[in-house]
Amino acid sequence: MALMKNLLGGIGLACYCWGTTIILDNGRELHGLKAISVFMIGAIFSTTGHAQDFRDRSADALMGRKTIPLLLPQYISRWSLCILILIWTMGLITLWQPPVLASMAFAALAVRCLGGFVSSYDEKDDYWSYVWYGVSESRKNILRFLS
Repeated sequence: MALMKNLLGGIGLACYCWGTTIILDNGRELHGLKAISVFMIGAIFSTTGHAQDFRDRSADALMGRKTIPLLLPQYISRWSLCILILIWTMGLITLWQPPVLASMAFAALAVRCLGGFVSSYDEKDDYWSYVWYGVSESRKNILRFLS
């Protein structure tokens, strides 16, 4: 169920972005880089729930929620998030080919974020890792403008 929540959230955001993009582009259908961008936004957003769920595991357990960090062993749920962060980071750098300095900064943000998630299992530290995740994610949307 936790995976479905994240997946449906990503699909919902992609649909919203798809419609908004068509409206702002005078009704022209999505194709090429516009379609790729909308897909990427939805797919990346699907991983956000995974990252967000670490910072409030105790409250989720108390409420009976079934989140990835509660359903899977900590090392599996954390390392799976790290793999997703690395895939998005390397994939977007490869796709958009921003300048080297921007790529290095983007990769450094990703490493800081994933390092936080795997180095400490404390919810307080997970809060700050999620903040870094948010900073890293917000930068993914500007990479294509740097290429």
